[in-house]
Amino acid sequence: MLYLSLTRIPGFNIGLIALSFLVLQISPVTLLAQQPPHPWIADAPGEIVRLIGLGDVRIVIDDEAVKASNKLALTAFQLKVTYDTRIRYDWISQGNQNQPWKARIIASVPKPRIHLEHQVIIPSTFQPMNPWESALMKHEFDHVAISTDPRLLKIMERVFKRKWVFTEEWNQPSRPTDADVQSRVEHLLAGEVKNCEQLIQQQYDWLDLQSVSGSQSLESRMSFFQELYSFPGLERCSFARRDLVKEHLNRTSPSESLNELERHYLSLR
Repeated sequence: MLYLSLTRIPGFNIGLIALSFLVLQISPVTLLAQQPPHPWIADAPGEIVRLIGLGDVRIVIDDEAVKASNKLALTAFQLKVTYDTRIRYDWISQGNQNQPWKARIIASVPKPRIHLEHQVIIPSTFQPMNPWESALMKHEFDHVAISTDPRLLKIMERVFKRKWVFTEEWNQPSRPTDADVQSRVEHLLAGEVKNCEQLIQQQYDWLDLQSVSGSQSLESRMSFFQELYSFPGLERCSFARRDLVKEHLNRTSPSESLNELERHYLSLR
């Protein structure tokens, strides 16, 4: 869904664009077709219910998806970022035989809206007496906790709720249109969504590596989860926007952050 309005200022090579659109990334697999709510949901303990609400979680049975993952179960997430974007641009150079069209673009996203959906995918053969006491389900909901970590939401809000200033070039004979400029901005923002998606997936993979896909207990649960979205954790993942959020991370009170994380993670064990 795309709404575009354009205002031109007479005598100036300046464009003003206001647009609204949705960028979608999916990981690690495409979410499966909706199934009726799994009966286990009705008996979920309070902390699991909290995560189900935070992460918009569904439990799905799919033997093929589990087999393809080479795991006992898996958690898939879908990251949606909806935003209204304001774009202003002016022409630095007008294309001719010797130089390309070049524009200076200023784009901003005042109010990004971030939403995560999850599917905990299990095989049909997984039928424990008490699923919420099983190590496998606890491990999968550790994944959900990672992608609903309150620090992650703040990081993503900081990534999107800002201004971008950059230049773009077009090697073409005709003057680029507003749609051409818009396309470059969409590409930039889609890249930011991809960066956030990759960060979540890398933290999922880190959990699987350190816990051997949930078959072993973490040596120190709180230390492990505390590191994930700290600056060293973002460096470990080579998160492209870690310097952008570093100041925000430094402003967070360690005791306040720890209390919040203990409430988010520790009660799952």
